[in-house]
This record gives sequence, structure tokens and C-alpha cells, in this order.
Amino acid sequence: MKFFKNLAAIYLKVDLRVLGIFRMALGLVCFLDVLRRLPYIEVFYSSKGVAPNYFMSEITGKYSSKAFTLLSSLNSVGEITLFFYIIALFSFFLMIGYKTKISHVIVLIGILSIHNRLIILENGGDLVLNNFLIWSLFLPLGRRFSFDRMLSSLNIYEDKTPKSLNARKGTKVDEPSAYWGLAYFACLLQLSIIYIFNFFNKDGSTWEEGTSIFYFYHLDTFLTPFGNFIKEFGLMPVTLSKILTYMTMTFEILVPFLILAPLFSLWTRRFSFVVMVGFHIVIGISLYIGTFSWIMIAALILLISSKDMELLKAWLKKTSTGPYIVFYDSDCGFCHQTARIIKRMDLFDNLTWAGKDWDGDRPKILENLRDRTIVVWNQNSDKIYTRHIAFSRIISSLPFGFLDAWILRIPGISHLAGFIYDIIARNRASISKFFGYSSCDISKEYKESSLVEAAPLTPLNKVFTIIVESVKTVTVFILILATLQYAATKNDGFRDWMKDNGYTPPKYNSKLNKISKQTRMIQKWNMFSPNTPRSYQWCIIEATLQDGSIIDLMTGEPPIYDKLSYNDTYSQIDNSQFWRKYFSRVAKKNYKRYRPQFKKVMLSQSNPIKPREDLNQDGTVSRLDQIKSVKLFKLSKSISSPLVDSKRSKKVRKNEIDLDNASKSKSKHNTPKKRVK
Repeated sequence: MKFFKNLAAIYLKVDLRVLGIFRMALGLVCFLDVLRRLPYIEVFYSSKGVAPNYFMSEITGKYSSKAFTLLSSLNSVGEITLFFYIIALFSFFLMIGYKTKISHVIVLIGILSIHNRLIILENGGDLVLNNFLIWSLFLPLGRRFSFDRMLSSLNIYEDKTPKSLNARKGTKVDEPSAYWGLAYFACLLQLSIIYIFNFFNKDGSTWEEGTSIFYFYHLDTFLTPFGNFIKEFGLMPVTLSKILTYMTMTFEILVPFLILAPLFSLWTRRFSFVVMVGFHIVIGISLYIGTFSWIMIAALILLISSKDMELLKAWLKKTSTGPYIVFYDSDCGFCHQTARIIKRMDLFDNLTWAGKDWDGDRPKILENLRDRTIVVWNQNSDKIYTRHIAFSRIISSLPFGFLDAWILRIPGISHLAGFIYDIIARNRASISKFFGYSSCDISKEYKESSLVEAAPLTPLNKVFTIIVESVKTVTVFILILATLQYAATKNDGFRDWMKDNGYTPPKYNSKLNKISKQTRMIQKWNMFSPNTPRSYQWCIIEATLQDGSIIDLMTGEPPIYDKLSYNDTYSQIDNSQFWRKYFSRVAKKNYKRYRPQFKKVMLSQSNPIKPREDLNQDGTVSRLDQIKSVKLFKLSKSISSPLVDSKRSKKVRKNEIDLDNASKSKSKHNTPKKRVK
């Protein structure tokens, strides 16, 4: 029986501390995903943009099923901006663990609404984020390292005296250290699916020849400054490219099995975590591909075990300072509440709190200081610290405190911190009254501490808990089936592999497929597949103004057609993943339906892409927003193959995109699309 329990624990049991760290990373990714879209609200999400709600409703009805989004009922820039800020706020709440479950639900609805508002902008990172937001909704993310846990602890442990603050007198509430649930297995399975289906879809020539990584670092429209550094200094020769390309393929096929391995799971997951976090960090700092690398790193946190957490805790304890005895004004309610909060962050028990009733050892000059300042005493070295420096020492004794404790000791900041501390210290009685705490002699009000006993679960509560967990398990199981079905039927590389090896590909199930589409848990993992692009492209929005001048609306300067240097020519658009994704798709035949609306917006008075500004003779600024005509040109440039010895420079190709013909390509419906390998 123990064997089966241990086997089940590999797939179903997760340390609550790991879930707490994962929650912080997940909330941070959501927060940044919302903020990075703020500059594009007008052009991509509002009624003034390239895809207003009425237009999206029209083309959705004709060509595809409508995806869930609350933004379909919002039109103005102000309304949508407010919506974005609300979701950013609740993403922050999710990150810090405040009202965790409510915040999680709101963030999930908000992120799905933003992603589904204009699916033409969607990329792999958005899909990964959607999936893990849904899977983790069934996990208790707020039970560790959260405001919810701290507030719960403050309610349970009243800690009414300094002695009880140290001893926590009373019976400790029984609480599990880990969570058992099918949702954790779903997260492990999701990671494995992402990697293995990316492997199957990478069956093109660039992956077979080992040149994919070389092409990565020549895609100018993707490269970050670090990626450009690798390109400009020739740090990616073809030999290294082959090694890294084959390593990528090897890890993508190996890691799924290591994650789900029933044997030596501690070490196989440690290996997977270290290797893939390093892999995604390199990709994330080299290429502008949205949130993909960062949400993958957040998800990989779930591979951390309880033993890893203990090792991390032991290492952090070595970086902390102390132990210290903290002498404070325990008669001050505000001071005592501050001590209670710090106590809950003192995971290493480095702090002993000494109030007016302290009967232990004390420094000799304590009586001259305690009425004016907090005193932190290192008994081993007989050193004392006061005022803001004392708080600096307290912070340094906490986990990760070494990262910011030094700030209070910086010249200048130290003086300001001391000034603020003195103001608070002098007014601590009035501050206590303001917050409703006792302002003096709380020891007389409470003779000793008590612990609020948790009410025992009634039979009705137990039944309700069982029902909730059962519903969660059934829901997760159905979502797992839908996920596996979608992945097996929608990834062309996997289906080709099955056919090539004599297997019959799984049959399409419309009901399960509908579940994946409606929840936006899409499982088509084909990033840079089947080949890494061997050319890069951009679009020029050529606008002829009323004064006869011709400009590129993206830059406000005359168009440049014979050069495709992303960093030099288009530095004004922030290496925008969104414009790159929009242009690359609207230039394709399958997205013709978006073009007339794009042209209409460019010619309108409310064009969200602002042309250049000119000075009038009287010195005032006038915008040349009267656009007479607009054209869209796609520029593309092939990357020279590293396998062919050719010094000949590739020319930039220029093609005009027809903005008037919105008819959809018939080939998509009549003939299957061939995969270019």
C-alpha cells in the first residue's frame, strides 16, 4: 500500500510552499502581460482601432466561432484602459496572495478577455498563460507566502503579549504541508505536452540540418539587444548552431519523459528544471517572443520538490543575520502589531521579542534608549542597533532580506529613513489610536495570550468539502481528456509521425474540441515549426498626405524600401511583438478579411497611428492627420544559408498588399494546407 501511495505522490502531491512561489511568478507574468499592452489599447482593442467590436462580430460570425471576451461590450479607450488597470491590480493581488481565489478568477476572466479580443495577435506565450491560469485555478495557491495566510494567522494567533509572541502558547492549528490533487498532475502533463509536441512539429529542414539556432540569431525583427550582440559579434557559427539545435531537439523529447518518470523523479525533475529554466532564460533575453519564456519558467517552478525547498531554506538561513533580541515598546498597540507581522515572516526564528515584561539578559545601556527607539541586540557580539538601522538588521534576518536591508544604510537614504522613523516613533500613540489599537500598557488589558481555536468541521462541512473536491477532480479530468484530444488531432507533425510509423492518427472529437476552444486551452504547439523562418519581414504603411508628402505612418518619416534593419529603421515602435504579429498575419491570404478595415481606419480622422507633426509659421504645432491615400507594402529579406559559401548580399523584396479584396482564400476550405519542410 505504501508503494502505491508513494507512486501517487509523484504525480498528485505538491508542496504548498512551491504553489506559493508559483503563484507569485504567475501573478507577475499576468501583471506584465497586461502592462505591456497598454500602449496598444487604442490601435488594437478600441473602437478607433483596426478591429472594432462591430467588425469582429461580423467576421467572427462568417469565419469562426466567437471566443469569450468581456471587451466585446467595451468600445472607448477610457473604458478599456480602466479594464486593463483593474486586471493589472488583481494580477498584483494574485501575486501577493490577497483574496487569492477571487483575484485568480478575475485575472483569468480578464486575461482571456484581452487575449480573445483580437486573436490575430495571439502567440504561444498567450496560450501557455491561458492554460496554466485555468489548471492552477484548481490548486490552493494562497496557503503559503501570501497575505491571506498572514491575515489568517493574525486572526488565529492573537499574540497579545511579547512572551506569547515568542512561544505561541496554545495548541497549534493542524495544517497540511502539501496538497494532493489531480490538478497538479494536469500541470505536469501540460508541461510535457508543450515540449513533446513542439518536438514532433519541428520536422523541417532547418531542424534536420542543425541550422535553426543560426537562423534564430539572424531574425532582426525578433532580436533583443543581447540577441543582436550574439549576431553582430559572430558568436553563432554553424558548428555551434548544430550543437544547440540538436540539444534543443533532444531536451524537448527527453524532458517530457523525465517530468513524468515514476523512478528517480526527484533527480529527473531537478535536471529538467535546471536545464529548461536555463534554456528559456537564454531564449527570453535573446528574442522578443512575448511572455512565452517567462510563463514557462513560472510553470517549471512546479517541478520543485519539498526536499528542494528544505535545501533552499537552509541556504537562505545562511544568508540571514542574527539571532537578535528586539526590545520594543510592547505597550504600544501599533508597535506590537508590527512585531506580530514581522514574526510571521521570521521563518528562521532569528528574532526574540522583548517587551516591558522581559526578564532575560539585556544590554547595559538599554534603559537610556528603550523609551526613544527600538533596540536590536546581538547578544553574541554585544552590539546594539537603533532606529532605522535596527530595522535594517531585522530585515536582514528574514528570508531574502539581504537583498534590500542594505538600502536603509545608504548615505542620504539612511538620513531620510532615520528622519521618518523618528516621526513615527514620536507619534506612535496617536498612530495606535488611529488604527484602533491600545496606545499604552496592553499587558494590563491582556494577562496572557490565547489562541483562537479553529471551529471543528461539522458533518455538513465535511460533506460540502468532499463534494467540492469531487467536482474539481471531475472537471480537471474532463479538461485533461480535451487537452489530450486536441493535442493529438491538431498537431500536424505528430500526425505525420504516426502515419510514417504505421499508426492511425486519433479521430477528431467535436465535443472535446469545443471544450478546448471555449476555454482557449489550445494545444497546437508549433513555435518555429516545422522550420525556423529563413527570412524576416516587416510592413510599411505608406501614407500620402494632403500636402502631397509621402510618409511611413509607423515612423513619420519618408518610407525606406531598400533596407530592412529593424533596429535602425523601426526603433520608434519598441520592437513590438504585436505589430510584428499583426503585420505577418494580415499579409497572409487567410487574413484578407482584416485588410479593408485596416485601410478604413488608416484613412479615418481618428487614425490611432499618428502621422508626423509640423510647425506652423506662428510656431504652433499642427498634425498632418489628413491622409489622402494609404498603401501597405510587405518587405522581406532572405537570410543567407550558413551551409552555402556565399558572400552575396540578399536584396530586400517589396510586395504590395491588396487592401481592398477581403474575400477569403478558397484553398483553405477546398484543399488541405501542405506543411513546408
